[in-house]
Amino acid sequence: MSKLAFHKLNINKELPVKTINFNGTDIEVKQYLDLNSKQNIIDMAIEPSKLLPYVNRLLSDAIFSYLTVLSYTNLELTLKKEKEDPIKVYDIMESSGLIDAVFSAIPEVELNSLVESYKDAIEDYNSYKVSIKGSLDSALESLPQNLQAINSALETFDPEKFKILNELTAVVGIK
Repeated sequence: MSKLAFHKLNINKELPVKTINFNGTDIEVKQYLDLNSKQNIIDMAIEPSKLLPYVNRLLSDAIFSYLTVLSYTNLELTLKKEKEDPIKVYDIMESSGLIDAVFSAIPEVELNSLVESYKDAIEDYNSYKVSIKGSLDSALESLPQNLQAINSALETFDPEKFKILNELTAVVGIK
């Protein structure tokens, strides 16, 4: 079999865009999003939950939808208040039907692939958090604060205050 240079395929690099009309305004919706952009949506949707022992689906789903709309469309947040409160913008997008309109304009295979990857990432993250490695990583992350608290307690520790405990344990036979 002879080799063929990939660049000789003359693949069109321009991706198709579908235009929808929402409240009298035309919005361009990409029909495909590159893999790095999809991964960024997923990572950013899960990121706020990393401080919790599990992914907060209400929050992560809202961020996922918000980022998907912004990534697939030509919409741009221009006002300072829009940029400062993505959850409020999400609420407006959801209640106005904008999210449904944009999601409907994305090809089903494309959207399903993104949603399934997002769900898999959540499942993987939740499984990791309850695994032994996840527990050890969490313990190691909190170790500096715990050591600081122990050191602080040891600085104020007075063994004389606990002398009675030694006497009581001797009386009841605990060594």
